[in-house]
Amino acid sequence: MPSKDSATIQGTADSELTPETILEIGKTLGMQYKYVTIGMNMHPSSMMVFSSLVAGLTSAGASVRNAGILPSPAIPFATENTDCCVMIGNPDDSDRVSGLSFMNTDGRYFNGPQMFTFRNRLYKDKSLPDYTQVGSARVYNGAIDKYCKKISDFVGVSDCQVVIDCASDSPATAVPVIMKRIGADAMTVSCQSDLKPHGTWANPEEYNIRTLAKIVRANYGSIGIALNNDGTRVAAIDEKGEPINGDILMQLFIKFLQPRKIVVPIDTTMAIGQEMKGMVTMCKLGSESLGETVKSANADMGMASDGTFIFKTNSFACDGIAAAAMLTRMATETSLRDLIVGMPKYCREEVTVKYPANREIIAKKIATRVNELEYKGLSATDGWRVEMESGWFLIRFSDFENEIEIKVEGTEKIYTAGLMEIAKDIVSQSIRASQ
Repeated sequence: MPSKDSATIQGTADSELTPETILEIGKTLGMQYKYVTIGMNMHPSSMMVFSSLVAGLTSAGASVRNAGILPSPAIPFATENTDCCVMIGNPDDSDRVSGLSFMNTDGRYFNGPQMFTFRNRLYKDKSLPDYTQVGSARVYNGAIDKYCKKISDFVGVSDCQVVIDCASDSPATAVPVIMKRIGADAMTVSCQSDLKPHGTWANPEEYNIRTLAKIVRANYGSIGIALNNDGTRVAAIDEKGEPINGDILMQLFIKFLQPRKIVVPIDTTMAIGQEMKGMVTMCKLGSESLGETVKSANADMGMASDGTFIFKTNSFACDGIAAAAMLTRMATETSLRDLIVGMPKYCREEVTVKYPANREIIAKKIATRVNELEYKGLSATDGWRVEMESGWFLIRFSDFENEIEIKVEGTEKIYTAGLMEIAKDIVSQSIRASQ
C-alpha cells in the first residue's frame, strides 16, 4: 500500500478500488476542485475507473476535461484553465486495476498537505448540488501535439539509431512522433495499441530489458531505450547491448546537459556530487518530493536512479520520454559507451531492521547517536544521511512497514562493510534503549 502522503491510490477492483470507491473519490475531488483534467493509459480497467471518476466529479458540480489516452508527462499540456489533473493507470504494475495519480496543473504530484486534506474528506458525508448544478465532461484532443512539439524543440536534432520499447501503452501515442520530428532513426518495439497489459518495467534488471538488449546487439551501432507504462521512467542500453546502471544514467545527463542546479533523492550515489559542478539539493524519497523540490529550489532538473527525470524547461512532471529523446541526442554527438568509461562505481549495501511501535522514541535515540559521530556532513531531509571520509550511510524509517532502512555506499567493499556495521549498531542500540 502507498504511504499516507502518496499522490497515487492503487488497489484491486474487488477491494480497495471498487467503482463505488472511485465514485467517492470523484465526489471528494469535485467538491474541492471545480475544473479537473483526466488522462489515462491503455489498461483494460482504465475506462471503468474513468467512468466512475467522471460520475463522481460531475455529481459534485465539477467540470471535466477528458484528455484521453496519453502518457503521464503530456497531461500538463491539457490543463490550461483547470485546477488539477488525474492520471489513470499503474505505471509499473499492469496486473492490478488502474490506479489514480493526483497532479497539479504544472505536472507536480499532489504534496503531503494536499493528500492529507483529500484523504481527510474522502469518507465524510457530502452535500451534493441538485441536478441543475451537475458538471459536464468534454473531450480535449490537443495535449499530445503540444507535448510532442515541446519535447522536439527541447531536444533539437538527433541522428541516432535507437531501438525503443513503448510498453504497448500510452508512450506509443507520442514517442514515434517525437522520434520522427527530431530525426532519430527509430525502431519501435511494443508500440502497438492493443489494450492488453504487458507490464514493462523501466528497470535494467528486469527480464524484458534483456530481451531489448538482444535486439540492440543485433542492430550494430544502436542504443536501446525502454519506457514504463505511462512514460514517467526510462531505462537505457548502450551500443554494446549492455544495460546502463541508474546511477550512471544520472551522471550521463549531468555530463551532457551541465545543469546549474539539480535535485536528487537522499539515497543518491556520491558520484553525483563529484560529477556535478553546480549545486545539488537532496529531497525525500519519492516522485512527489522530487517534483515539489525542483520547483521550490528553482532547480534545472530532478533525477533519481530508478530512471525518473524532471526537466523544468518542459514541466515539473516525471518525464521518461523527454529523457529518452535526449539520450538519442547524446548518442548522436558521442558514443554512450565512451561516456560511461571512467565513470566511478561504488560499493553499496542495503538492509532493513524491524522495530517496535515506539517510533518517536527510537528516532530521538538515533538522532542523538548520529550527532555523537565525527562526520563530514549530515542531511536530515528524510532520515539521517551521514557523510563520512570515503562514503556515507542513510538511516530512515520505511514508508510502509515497521522497518528501518539502512543504505550504505563506500569507495571500497571493506570500508562499505564498516559503515554498515556503524549504522546497524546505531539502530540496534537505539531500539534497545527505547524499550
